[in-house]
Amino acid sequence: MSEEYKQLSKKDKIPLKYAAVQPDVRQHISKILDGLGNAEIRGHINDLYDLIEWQRDRTTKQELQIVAIKHLETWKQYEVDNNKKLG
Repeated sequence: MSEEYKQLSKKDKIPLKYAAVQPDVRQHISKILDGLGNAEIRGHINDLYDLIEWQRDRTTKQELQIVAIKHLETWKQYEVDNNKKLG
């Protein structure tokens, strides 16, 4: 492995699930594919990247929805508790 891909410290590591969309990893894969000269493989890889990005965006939206629901439930509980204290 080249020197530009040396091991990072634990605090600098990006989770493995994001490795495929890191710009330096994509550039490295692109260099390898340029050496192969096979446009069909490049198309498949680009399709996979599109799928990964779509899944990441979808997961992010789902996580945001879950957080919003939890916040809403917490505020509802807070209002119920305050109404009991006041009433």
